[in-house]
Amino acid sequence: MDDRVSVVIPLYNKVRHIARAIQSILAQTHPPFEIVVIDDGSTDGGAELASRSGDSRVKVISQANSGASAARNKGVAVASSDLVAFLDADDEWLPNFLKTVVDLYRRFPEAGLFATAYKIARSNGESATPRFINVPTEAAGGPIDDYFIAACGPSPVHTSATMLTKSIFLEAGGFPINWRFNEDLDTWARVALRARIAWSPRSEVLWHQDTDNRVSTAIPVGEPPFRASMTSFFHGRELPESAREYIAKNELAFVKHNWLAGNEPLALELLERSRGTKLFRRRWVALRAVTALPRWVAIAAWKLNELAHGRRPSLPAIRPTYFAPQVQSAPVAPRRP
Repeated sequence: MDDRVSVVIPLYNKVRHIARAIQSILAQTHPPFEIVVIDDGSTDGGAELASRSGDSRVKVISQANSGASAARNKGVAVASSDLVAFLDADDEWLPNFLKTVVDLYRRFPEAGLFATAYKIARSNGESATPRFINVPTEAAGGPIDDYFIAACGPSPVHTSATMLTKSIFLEAGGFPINWRFNEDLDTWARVALRARIAWSPRSEVLWHQDTDNRVSTAIPVGEPPFRASMTSFFHGRELPESAREYIAKNELAFVKHNWLAGNEPLALELLERSRGTKLFRRRWVALRAVTALPRWVAIAAWKLNELAHGRRPSLPAIRPTYFAPQVQSAPVAPRRP
């Protein structure tokens, strides 16, 4: 069994963090086969720093700025191994990450994606592992029974804590380009429709929240992509209940975002779509009550909540270009219904 792993790092203006990311890969107890750094038009010297790593396994490929999804897709395309792992330039692996996911691959070769738990590292130096739900709890890890139920809690799959086969990545269509948000979550959902996901409860990754140039500090509004992406897979057939609940979770998040941004018709449409949820019924009722109030009351409540949590109370703006109108998926036959 070929267990060589190519590591793909998308890089855009992360000069303060890229050396740490690369060093965490080179320090793995299961050595990487190669490290492909896709410089996505950086202007801060990060690409030059990466090229001076002193290790021949590090390859830096430059392209015009096209976004993280395009950079990751390019990295997979040029990777020499069938096993590909991702690490964002501002995150880091603990020494046994590759060992853990490769062990999952050896034990569950029928799976298409292999992931571990992760720690969220905050600016105060503290870190914590999310409270995942419906995931394997035995130390050795195992397959997730139903990814969509597990993903109704904190996402069990994080980009920097993921290894997958190149074949399943291409079959699922890769990362959708031109998206600024949720491109990773949408990709894992499309993978989960086609293959099993093997997961370890060992927290082998640090997801840093205090880094430069983070897109996730913004608030996405507009039409969430998950429903269109997943219904296209089923070709008109009814989605499984777990998939419907997963879609409801994400659409309910966008109800609040769109309502606060003034996109009231879409907020109400998303609320109506999610009417049948069971897992998020309380959230649905609460949002229904909020949208029945004058918008200025909701804005005031939002600002007070942000202040209470020590955050600057800035409202989201309507930017419909956050998401592309369609998923760029490969035209392939699904592996399972």
